[in-house]
Amino acid sequence: MMVIAMNPRIMGRLTLPRPMLVGGWLATLVMALVTIGFFAI
Repeated sequence: MMVIAMNPRIMGRLTLPRPMLVGGWLATLVMALVTIGFFAI
């Protein structure tokens, strides 16, 4: 979803601004770490 949201060919002029892009990738990273932690327990 993040890759699509930052692609100007797909989104046109409605691509994500940089702060939202960074926040989105940070949220994705946190969710991935929590998922790994969930299965590791």
